[in-house]
Amino acid sequence: MPKPLRIFLPATPAYSTWTRVHDWGAPTASGGFEDHLRLETTAATPMVAACDGVLSIFASSIPLVGAPFVQPWLIPVLLPPTVSLYLNLRPGALRRTNLAGFLYRDIETSSLAPTLGAALDSVVIGTSPTTRDDVVQFLIGGMAHVPVTAGQPIGLPAPKGTGGTRQFGLAAIKSLGVGTIDPMGTFDDLRDEVEDGQPQVDLLLQAFPRPTDLFDPGLSEAAAIARTATRLYPWSTLQSLAARYNLGQASSQWRTIGNNQKALYLDRLRVRVGHGGTSTAPPFEFNDTDLHNVFQLEAIVEFYANFNDPWKVGATPVSSSTPSLSGAAARSSGNWVSLEHRTV
Repeated sequence: MPKPLRIFLPATPAYSTWTRVHDWGAPTASGGFEDHLRLETTAATPMVAACDGVLSIFASSIPLVGAPFVQPWLIPVLLPPTVSLYLNLRPGALRRTNLAGFLYRDIETSSLAPTLGAALDSVVIGTSPTTRDDVVQFLIGGMAHVPVTAGQPIGLPAPKGTGGTRQFGLAAIKSLGVGTIDPMGTFDDLRDEVEDGQPQVDLLLQAFPRPTDLFDPGLSEAAAIARTATRLYPWSTLQSLAARYNLGQASSQWRTIGNNQKALYLDRLRVRVGHGGTSTAPPFEFNDTDLHNVFQLEAIVEFYANFNDPWKVGATPVSSSTPSLSGAAARSSGNWVSLEHRTV
């Protein structure tokens, strides 16, 4: 029986036609982080499915194929030139890990139908005949998933600039709310499950080594926590940091990490609604590949719960340090807790 994983690039002697643009987790100029490994090539070489599963615009393995009632206006008539797709791992394919699949960023849309080919023919939508281009429309419109087997060519990297350069991004996805993780580390850790064989995995890692830990193992706990005030980190990295220093979710150190990250998100939220002042942070954009990041969610809830009409003339954001927001104004009486003027 074939092993469940395949290397996501066609086998070449040393992957010499590809160069690395940046690693997963690399810091961005704006203080954020890259949620994927990005590679570049000048060859029109398709990426391949890294596992058995279904392609979808959603990070979910729940099949939507065969839906009998699809409203035509829900499907985009003019497709975007590039698209990002999740490859959701077939349930049960890997029993010793919580790997949920992979995220492919920046696939050239026009390459999907000719590259996926017969894989699109298995998708049945309603009772009307559908072409492969129709299925791609439904796929990108979120109304269909496309089953693929490991090693199946998916599509071409998207053109980038002039001169025939193409780029795409890849991230591994973990279940249980962890979010994206480094794909190189994933292939290294699961090398026994890769059909291409360990020598080919070694060649892949020689070409694109797994990145160093985002927090140097030699850092003290205090230094690592202080670093979380300077830039945003993926939830999976913060979870690993907590495990390294044995920080429980109720610990003051974990709360400090959360406050540091939340402050960075709040700064971006203020910029987004025109109240950024002299901040140089970019406007907030929800990171859907890190959607289980509790600190991102905390920042959004806090911001809009306490500043619910930020575009109103004269509106002023309330500081998180005010007693009504920090909890200093909370009062308890028996089973009742009063938060400012509200009792819960």
